[in-house]
Amino acid sequence: MRRGRQPVVTILTGTPGAGKSRFCLSLARSHRGVAALVSPSCQDDQGRRFGIDALVFPGEARFPLARVVDPASPPRRASERDRPRYTLAAAPREELPFPGVPLGPYLFSPAAFDGATASLRELLLRGGNRLVVLDEIGPLELERGEGFAALLGELLRGEGVPLLPLVVVVRPSLVAALRECVRRERGGLTPATIGVGEGADPESSRLLRTLTGQGDLSDR
Repeated sequence: MRRGRQPVVTILTGTPGAGKSRFCLSLARSHRGVAALVSPSCQDDQGRRFGIDALVFPGEARFPLARVVDPASPPRRASERDRPRYTLAAAPREELPFPGVPLGPYLFSPAAFDGATASLRELLLRGGNRLVVLDEIGPLELERGEGFAALLGELLRGEGVPLLPLVVVVRPSLVAALRECVRRERGGLTPATIGVGEGADPESSRLLRTLTGQGDLSDR
C-alpha cells in the first residue's frame, strides 16, 4: 500500500471548547460513508462536566470512557475501600471506571477503550465507508502508548482494517507529535492540518473533498 497513492490524513485541531467534537458529530450524523469514534464531554443538567463518553458511528454505540475525580485528590488506582470522590457531578455507579487509567482530572476505563475500538473495527470491516474520524487523540496515546494508540496505528497502516482517508483530532500542543506519528506509520506522508474555526465547516463541499481526497460524501 505504501508504494501507491496514500489515502489522505487530516489533523483537526483547536483549543478546548473550540468545537472539535461538535464538528466530528456533525460530520458523522450528516453524511453517509463516515465511520467515526467521537469523544464528547458529558455534562449534567447544570452544565458541569463530569466525564467523557465514546460514541461510535454509524449507530451511536455509547461507551462511558472517563469520569472526573476530585481535582484536590490526584487520580490514582483506587481500591474498593478508598475510591476517589466525584465532585463535579454524580455518575451512575455502574459507569465508574474502576480499575481505571489516571490522566489529569480523569480516570479512563480500559473496558470502554476496548469496546469502542472493537465497535469501530467491526463497522470498518463491514465496508461501505469512505472516511474515518478519530476524536480525540491525546497524551494517553501519543506520550504513553495507551488508550486508542493501537487503534490509531491500525488505521494509519491499514492493519486488519481498510486503509481509508482519516481525520484525527488533537489539541494544538500535540500536533507536532501526531504529525510525526503519521509520517512514521505512513512512510513519510505529511498530513494536512485544519483548525476548527478556520473555515472548517463539516457541511462544506470543498472541505469534504479535502478530507476524502476523492469527492463529496453523500448526504444521509
